[in-house]
Amino acid sequence: AVPPALADELAAALARLGGAPVAVRSSGLDEDGADSSFAGQHDTFLFVDAAGLADAVARCWRSAFSERALFYRARKGLLDRPVAIAVVVQRMIDGAVSGVLFTADASSGDRTKMILTSTWGLGEGVVSGRMACDTLVLRRAPDGDRVDVVDRDVADKEQAVRRGPDGDGTVEADVAAADRARPSLDDGRAAAVAAAGAAIERAYGFPVDVEWTFDDDGALWLLQARPITSLPPAPTGALATVDPHGGRKRLWDNSNIIESYNGVTTPMTYSFARRAYGMVYRQAFALLGVSRRDLDQYGSVFEQMIGLVNGRVYYNLESWYRVLQLLPGYKFNAEFMEQMMGVKEGAAFGRPAAPRSALQRWLVDLPEAVGSLGVLAVRFARAQTLVTKFFDDFADNYGDFWERDLEHLALDELVDVYLDAEQRIMGRWQAPIVNDILAMIFFGVLRKALSSWGIGDASLHNDLMCGEGGLESTEPTRDLLALMDDVRRDPALCEQLRSRPPAETRAAVATDPRWGWLRTRLAQHVDRFGDRCIDELKLEQTTLRDDDTFLYAALKGYLAAPPVTVADMDAREHAIRAAAEQQVRATLGRDPIKHRLFDFLLAGARRHIKNRENLRFARTRAFGLVRRVVVAMGHRLHETGRLDAPADVFYLEINELIGFARGTATTTDLRGLVAVRQAEFARHRVTAAPAERFWTSGAAYLDPVVASLTARPPVTVDAAAAGAVLKGVAAAPGKVTATARLVVDPRGTELCGDVLIANRTDPGWVPLFPSAKAVVVERGSVLSHSAIVAREFGIPCVVGLRDALSLIRDGQMIEVDGGAGTVTIL
Repeated sequence: AVPPALADELAAALARLGGAPVAVRSSGLDEDGADSSFAGQHDTFLFVDAAGLADAVARCWRSAFSERALFYRARKGLLDRPVAIAVVVQRMIDGAVSGVLFTADASSGDRTKMILTSTWGLGEGVVSGRMACDTLVLRRAPDGDRVDVVDRDVADKEQAVRRGPDGDGTVEADVAAADRARPSLDDGRAAAVAAAGAAIERAYGFPVDVEWTFDDDGALWLLQARPITSLPPAPTGALATVDPHGGRKRLWDNSNIIESYNGVTTPMTYSFARRAYGMVYRQAFALLGVSRRDLDQYGSVFEQMIGLVNGRVYYNLESWYRVLQLLPGYKFNAEFMEQMMGVKEGAAFGRPAAPRSALQRWLVDLPEAVGSLGVLAVRFARAQTLVTKFFDDFADNYGDFWERDLEHLALDELVDVYLDAEQRIMGRWQAPIVNDILAMIFFGVLRKALSSWGIGDASLHNDLMCGEGGLESTEPTRDLLALMDDVRRDPALCEQLRSRPPAETRAAVATDPRWGWLRTRLAQHVDRFGDRCIDELKLEQTTLRDDDTFLYAALKGYLAAPPVTVADMDAREHAIRAAAEQQVRATLGRDPIKHRLFDFLLAGARRHIKNRENLRFARTRAFGLVRRVVVAMGHRLHETGRLDAPADVFYLEINELIGFARGTATTTDLRGLVAVRQAEFARHRVTAAPAERFWTSGAAYLDPVVASLTARPPVTVDAAAAGAVLKGVAAAPGKVTATARLVVDPRGTELCGDVLIANRTDPGWVPLFPSAKAVVVERGSVLSHSAIVAREFGIPCVVGLRDALSLIRDGQMIEVDGGAGTVTIL
């Protein structure tokens, strides 16, 4: 509580201000600086009455020592500075519409742009991130005195923060139906806010963000202004993000994402994936302690995590490097990210680091490092709880949506179902992303620790990941292997599988009463794992629920290959794991500190990599729900004559369907849109794929690198000569000699103890793995799906072996050494 004398002074000051209600806000010593905004770290109290003023001031002071404020100070390297906080008491404005203006685009550094967010009610709904907001992008005219609206995103504003019914505090109130989709700010008011922001910017001499509100009478009130933190300066250096001759530079790479989006991807899948990436990564970074203000500044960066080049999905690595700057330990995190993605060469983005004196390293770098460890320790401690809660919530939501009868819903009702699912499932996706980041960090630090201790070869860290068990991605295959025990006891069924194509066997099983038990078992398998398929994250792909012929092909392959049991695989995995642990412990000797550090890093890496695979299956099921809704939309549009075929819906974008249903679309000729895109994507399918990694400058699709892709001839690579040793990345240990089998499409493929050679794999390929003696993949990393599953099954695996499908001939005898990452042509 505040001292009585101060309470009396506060009461007198309140009377001079004109009485309650007031807002009680912080003004810290380090707050609102150029590098540290402290946005959202200290408590704010709105509509405070006279009786509650003294208590609100005391609580605002105490918030300077809250957990989130101290972690923020640690992350910014401010632990060595005194904590001092003043309190500002302002007359409370009951805003009708409020928001925040950035007088520069903080994600790109573009000073000619202003970013304006707004929503109904009080600004608390904007800065807290609880309310949906409209966003306007304003472009300054050359004379600087006028702005033009160049982009407007109007949100569905279901609720707003309003004054409480008793006159004090705030509540979240429903927005009138007529106002939900109506812009909260017209062009005239937007221009007024922009003019005020420009005046403040001129007064301070640097770009600012400004909190503002319009009251019921239409008067504009400016509530707060501060420098925009982390605003990129004019870049320098060879790898600058802006090329003085060609505009902004972007680095495109599909090393890892090709596992999820192989080949040409339809507009529907890409538009949904891009929307999902922006949504879930923004959530995760908020959970990791990044302020709402910083997230707003980087809003457009989160929306550019992936791009589409000639119909193929690529990571926009510039965006990934930039968002990593929002977290502590950028140098190490960037390296770990490159390792997780399988990026073969790093790049430098963002502002260059200035030389640091010894004093700066002690007073700034060391506290920041300590603070970073503190943040990570807290997140690590809560990570498993977060993951467990995610699985519980996901199971409830998935079951709810899966039980809905979509066949009898109209198009607008299906759009509502989609948006509801997006909010309830994708809108709560923090756990998978946070876990991904922790898996990246723990695996990377473990690898560095083993290297620094001089222990083992390059594959030791992979051996340590074997035999963890409980991976959802291997459960479908384990279920089929268990089923094979019963299949082998039925001679007639074995003969049917061996002698007939999988489609014919499927038809025979469907009608033969002798095999009703198999129909039942496979139906149970599909009910549990039916969202799994080849290219399962591409919404246009059919799943096992549509066609389960692939399961009969897998059973036929198991029958032809040497018998493999789940017990055999488990024993092999645990033997590799035990040998690797023994090697490390023997080398560490009696050093207790190293042993404890090793145990901590190993447990964390195993836990988060296991979670990562299991959370991926949740992602598969989430995409399965979206696929089901989109397919239903396609049928409604076909039934109403808007599309020639239900599958044409995949050549539309998800936002176009939403706009078509809600009356906000600019084009209603869906058949025409489909025709244009089908023609364009048909051209993409017959042209050579772009390189795995390339740069563009300026407008991406105007860059000569992209513009010339339509004429790019296929690249041919001669087969390797006998005795050649091909080098990839060691992913799973073991050495075998067998026949190479080149596989482009796993459907209908039969492996009989051959080496599976592929450009990439995804979870839909996993049922083939037990039929393979080894796996060799052109793409991927040690944390990619094929590597993790191969380790779990105890199958030697080499990833990242470029041009393997060209260098190795089908039917050729080869030796695969998964521990060394090599393939020898025999």
